[in-house]
Amino acid sequence: MAVARINSEFRRINLALERETRRATKNEWRAYLDSENQALKSKCCEWIEGTIYIVEPLTQEHERFTEEVNRALRAQRGFDAYMVSWGSAVTPDMPDLHDYEPDKGYGPAKFLGAPFPPGVQDYLSWYTLIVEVGKSRGWGDNAGMLDWKASEWSQFPGVRYILCVAVTDRLATAEYKLYTTLVTFDSRELLGLPPGANIRRSPYLRARFLDPTFTLDLFEVLEMARRPWA
Repeated sequence: MAVARINSEFRRINLALERETRRATKNEWRAYLDSENQALKSKCCEWIEGTIYIVEPLTQEHERFTEEVNRALRAQRGFDAYMVSWGSAVTPDMPDLHDYEPDKGYGPAKFLGAPFPPGVQDYLSWYTLIVEVGKSRGWGDNAGMLDWKASEWSQFPGVRYILCVAVTDRLATAEYKLYTTLVTFDSRELLGLPPGANIRRSPYLRARFLDPTFTLDLFEVLEMARRPWA
């Protein structure tokens, strides 16, 4: 019943107007997250203290840039062998924290044997890199905005990097914060390994993970993402 009610209310919303809000209990929101029948994708929304906020309606710019970030990361040597891409899945097994969905979340592969940080029980709930892209939501500390979301993610155990990018119409510009156009990641931090630890060879691919760092060129990501509007 909760899912049907939320769906019914979402269908009456005009997404061209200012963001709308709907009341829902935490259990109702969790039921909606678990449902495959969503009138509005839950990743467009945030549940904040009993209210559902529509913070990021899906746009071509948002989806295109998010996928180009994912492509650029996974094109890095060894990334797919050493890192697990969880998409926008909610981090499981953390009932005391909010059920947030990243635009993209990544965590270390199990074969690495990296020690769990406090509060993390298994590799399924360990995200070391969070990516958040905003077009409707921009910078700011108000609930639902990018800086607010970065602050919320920083409370999750095991999260090492939070990359937030604000984009504009037709991807004319993209502005990021890591909370550079080059973003450098420490390889061991990303894999959840202590400083100086050996990075094991992957049993899945011959490529070794870049060591000691790898770099993502966000200008290249922007150039690739904006091609449909060129």
